[in-house]
Amino acid sequence: MNAQQPERPEQELLAQLERTEARWSRIDMLLRRLAARLTYAAEGRTPQLDSTLGDIRRQVREPLAACRA
Repeated sequence: MNAQQPERPEQELLAQLERTEARWSRIDMLLRRLAARLTYAAEGRTPQLDSTLGDIRRQVREPLAACRA
C-alpha cells in the first residue's frame, strides 16, 4: 500500500485554487510595480501630469482588496 493516499477531489481543487491565487497575486504585484515605474518615466512634462502620475502611484500602492471596495 502506498504511504501517500491520493488527495480527494475537494483537496485537489483547493490546492489548485491556492496555486492559481498565488500566481495571480504575483502577477498583480508585478503589474503594479510596472505601472509605478512607467509613471516615473513620464514625470517632468507638466505639473498637472505630475500630479496625475502621483495619484496613479498612490492608487497602485493600495492593496487589491482596497481597490475592490
